Order: sequence, then C-alpha cells, then structure tokens
Amino acid sequence: MKNKKGIVLPETLKLIIGILCIVLLVYLAVSIYGLFNNKTALEQAKGSMSQMGLKLDKIEKYSENLTEFLLESPAKWYLISFPYKDGIETPSQCKRYCICICMEGDKKNALNSCASGICRDVSRRIETFNDAPIYISGPMNLVIRNTGNKIIVNKAT
Repeated sequence: MKNKKGIVLPETLKLIIGILCIVLLVYLAVSIYGLFNNKTALEQAKGSMSQMGLKLDKIEKYSENLTEFLLESPAKWYLISFPYKDGIETPSQCKRYCICICMEGDKKNALNSCASGICRDVSRRIETFNDAPIYISGPMNLVIRNTGNKIIVNKAT
C-alpha cells in the first residue's frame, strides 16, 4: 500500500484557501450593502425632513393650528426636538430651536449621534409627546399643533 499523505495535503490546502476566499467575498458584499443602505437611509431622512418642513412652514408662517404629516422613513431612527434636556448637547447644525431625524440606534446613542442626523431650524420651541424622542418604527402619522408659544409634534392616535 502506498503512502497518500502527499496528495491529501495539497487538496486540503486548496479547500481551506477556497473557503477563506468565499468568506472574504461574503464580508465584502455585506460591507458594500451597508454603505449603500446607510446612504439610502440618510437620503430618506433628508426627504422626510423636507416634507415635514413644508408642514412646519404652514404652522409657523400661515398660522395654521393643526396639521398632520405621514412620516414614512427611515425606520429605526428617532425624531427629536432640540434643545432637549440638560446634559444633551444640541447638534451643531441647529441655531436655537430645531427638530431632527437622528441616526438609528438606541435612544441614548441617537441623542449623542445626532450630529450625523438631518435637522431643520424653526422659530419657536418644538416639543414631542412627553418631550421624548419618537422612534420611527415604520410609516406613522404625526400631528403637528401650534399652541402659540411652541409647536407640539406627536404620533396621531
């Protein structure tokens, strides 16, 4: 009987290299998808903020008392008004009062990472329901109210 150890070693080495190449290709595909998905979410946030801005203009400039807005995307992000609470820094893109759609993550990280979110300045203070961030879980109807000295944004019931 002949010793076949010399044949097994090159085949095993080829198999290991092949598996490593497949793992590397899967990793690259997931990374590239993540880049496009994040950019898409940022574009969605810009579009949503632009549409919300039209509704806020009606409240601020045309003295409407109540309007509704369908916030569709991006999912898993937060809608937050600033200034928020003590210890939470207002994003640099905000002048005095603003509303922002902040990056996905848990509530605490969203507040801290809102520098990469999309914000819109307003002339009066904006508050969300119970002055808490609104989690965007999917399309939701928002009610925007003019109370005279501030604007209140909350989920429609």
